[in-house]
Amino acid sequence: MNKVTTLGMLIGTAALALPGLQNSANANTVMIQAADMEDAARTRLRNGIEVLRPTDEEHTPEQASFAFDPVLKDKGIVVMMNTGRLDGPAGRNLGDQIEVGNIQGACMPVSMVQDTSADSGISLIPDVANFKYVSQRNSDENRAYHHPEVEAIGNGRFVITANWDRNNNTNTERYAQVVDSQCNLIPLTGNVTIRENNTSAVIMAKNNDNCSGRQAAGGGDVTIGPDGTATLVSAELCNGNGRDDGWINHFTVNCAEDGSTCDVQKQWDTSFIDQEERSRGRCEMVDSDGSGEEDLAVCCGTEGNNQPQRDGVWCAGADMASGELLWKEQVAYRGETGSGQRTYAMRIKMLAEQNIAAQNTGKVILQYQMHRGNNNNNKKGGYDANVMVAVSTPDRNGLNMQPPQDITNGVINAGTEMTHSVMFQTFTGSTENPIPTFGFLAPNHNGGGGVNSSIMNVALANGVVGDIKAQQLSGPMDGQKYAKYLGNNPNNQGRNYTDCHMVANPFMAAPGSSTAGIPFVNMCALTGKLSSAGIPSMKPDLFFEIWTSLETPAVEEPGEEPTPEPGEEPTPDPGQEPDGTGNGNGNSGFASSGGCSTGGSSTGGLGMLLLGLAMFAIRRKRSL
Repeated sequence: MNKVTTLGMLIGTAALALPGLQNSANANTVMIQAADMEDAARTRLRNGIEVLRPTDEEHTPEQASFAFDPVLKDKGIVVMMNTGRLDGPAGRNLGDQIEVGNIQGACMPVSMVQDTSADSGISLIPDVANFKYVSQRNSDENRAYHHPEVEAIGNGRFVITANWDRNNNTNTERYAQVVDSQCNLIPLTGNVTIRENNTSAVIMAKNNDNCSGRQAAGGGDVTIGPDGTATLVSAELCNGNGRDDGWINHFTVNCAEDGSTCDVQKQWDTSFIDQEERSRGRCEMVDSDGSGEEDLAVCCGTEGNNQPQRDGVWCAGADMASGELLWKEQVAYRGETGSGQRTYAMRIKMLAEQNIAAQNTGKVILQYQMHRGNNNNNKKGGYDANVMVAVSTPDRNGLNMQPPQDITNGVINAGTEMTHSVMFQTFTGSTENPIPTFGFLAPNHNGGGGVNSSIMNVALANGVVGDIKAQQLSGPMDGQKYAKYLGNNPNNQGRNYTDCHMVANPFMAAPGSSTAGIPFVNMCALTGKLSSAGIPSMKPDLFFEIWTSLETPAVEEPGEEPTPEPGEEPTPDPGQEPDGTGNGNGNSGFASSGGCSTGGSSTGGLGMLLLGLAMFAIRRKRSL
């Protein structure tokens, strides 16, 4: 490692006015998997009212992740931890079944279709007949498929990674599987340990440590080479009594042309977090020199062996070829509240910036909190004193971060809870003048009950925070209630994650499409109490929120010229020459066939904080 330096501290909080929360006018909800009535959670009476009962290792449907194929575009899959029957949105016993209460990995194919009755113009059809479990794992403490993530690698194939704590094993390990567009497992080969009938490859394991935790909505990045090889780089939280480090992990997947097998090759892993507790990092691949090749892995996470962590938020750069750590820089360390209380920088999130053509611009957007924790001695109730955003342009010499900006007032005014938020990117405005926008999904902490998640749009032009606007989701996302009550160590810590990102619109050029000319739609895969609100024994549903946030420019219809009375000459407009032009050439100053006007309104998004920036970050795996 060449250098370790300390970067930014805080700058003044911007005073930001916000409108009231508004429901998104063009969002629709699509049920994918309804709660299984036979997989009921335990309840109890409290003051005569039935409430959810904390139950160790009961588990619940949670931690959904999805991807759509970059070539087929309308075909995708969604995966999640699940504990009951896979019966689809109507519970018709069509999908795969499992012993109730046993947590495993569920995989569900979905297809995008045009739907003029949907607010967004697009809906999803779940292929319930091909819903299936892709794991049948024995596990210690029922930890068989935690923190699943899915990446599309082309040709109708998807890489799923998830954690597995095997029986009598001292380590939790992270595994990779490859499935086709109908969730069929593909046999694997490679230079790593492969289990479950050659369908699950160990991609991260450390002696006497538990791997891996990551940033919500994804800890890694993927690119697909000319020969079809998928290159994956991710941040891996490996906490325990071994090295107790956070790692940058690099592996590749190359599938046979006929899809009969896929080869998994572990390339390297490199430590970049020295003191690990809950780093929850993410990595992005960057073309640092404009050569067209991603030569640098940039990863960020929180460091410290305490709860809350107290050693600050850090970013590091590693050489893609060798794994050598080239630099490591502290983004922020600690500060004080107005009353003199100590705060610590933590919970950093990051996304690479890309342009509308899904090309990497070389910028990486960072977001973190200055947190006043209260998670010691079994206490809860910490809070964020400051919420920060920063822009960086990393290269092989360092992060090159611009001064961070404080958006705390905007977050407070919008009522956005950042601790369990999910970062994603979209555009608002019109297709002719799109406004790059970052999103932060703010979940519901009661599982449902009519309280939906919320959004905030923040403009950041030329590196300066501008307007902030707030909106609201159509449905709830359970941020922690059922995950916390029914997971390991009930009532200790919630951990539900979700996934939001832009998806290429396959109907952009389709005749008669209501989304014609719009290059993408926004989607979130959520688990929450959509159909079973008010019934505490019913676990959360899996559903999608779909919306468009760009408007096509309005086209003015050509107007009719008034018919003059017989014998009457048309009266020219004031200022026109007799030929009707004002310039003597016989043509109107506006095209007679009509013109275009660009709408400047923003249709917004869903229940999440949206940071509208004069730059944007489409995750490479979500390329348009």
